Amino acid sequence: MRIENGSMVTGSVQMPLQQGSDDAYSKNIQKQIADAEKKMQELGDKEELSLEEKMKKRQELRQQISDLQNQLRQHQIEQRKEARQKKGSSMDDMLGGNVQERKDKNSSGMSSAGMQALIAADGSMKQAQVQGAVKSQMDGKAGVLKAEIMQDEARGGDASEKREELAETEAKAAQIEGSTINTLSSINNDLKKANEEDQKNNRTEMEGKEQVAKEESDEKELSEHKGEYIPIDIVSSGITLDNTTEDPVGNNVDALL
Repeated sequence: MRIENGSMVTGSVQMPLQQGSDDAYSKNIQKQIADAEKKMQELGDKEELSLEEKMKKRQELRQQISDLQNQLRQHQIEQRKEARQKKGSSMDDMLGGNVQERKDKNSSGMSSAGMQALIAADGSMKQAQVQGAVKSQMDGKAGVLKAEIMQDEARGGDASEKREELAETEAKAAQIEGSTINTLSSINNDLKKANEEDQKNNRTEMEGKEQVAKEESDEKELSEHKGEYIPIDIVSSGITLDNTTEDPVGNNVDALL
């Protein structure tokens, strides 16, 4: 803070704006903040105001800016929260939905190994959701630390401890992100294994049905020929047949098979 021409001049502290905060609500708040800061700068030129009046007006504007910055920060937090929820829902639809769909579809007739693979995928999905929630908390904490660091440094304060905390927070967030990627990979592997076991089970079931059908067909064919009389021609040994005989001996003798 410094005093020039009998008036008090202070540097305004502006909160860092997050990327993507370009919606109408954010723009409106940013404009109000800019207008308030401009009014603070113009106070020094208003000779009609006493020093006490200028200090009081400056305090009011400073409070207004602080309130607007808090509103903007809260709006940004809500935006990030909505984005994470949408991202989480998309992941659930892509992975969790597949797990539940397969569990519903294969509640019966699935091999034990296939069902175990699905259960493993379901467990991994829940783990990924927990990791995602922790990652969101780390990101939120990092955003707050960045804002506080900017404030402290703008006021000439020491922000070294907060910078160390920020680096540690970002490192944890990166570690959690890596673990989440591994978890999602595990889910895909479990689903792939469940699908392979399902196909294997279906092939075994189909082969069994084909074998049963073949056995039933053989039994049916055998039963159709059992007890059937087949006419054959035989000639007794030592008997000479006369070609003029209309009914030679041994013609059309029925033999029972």
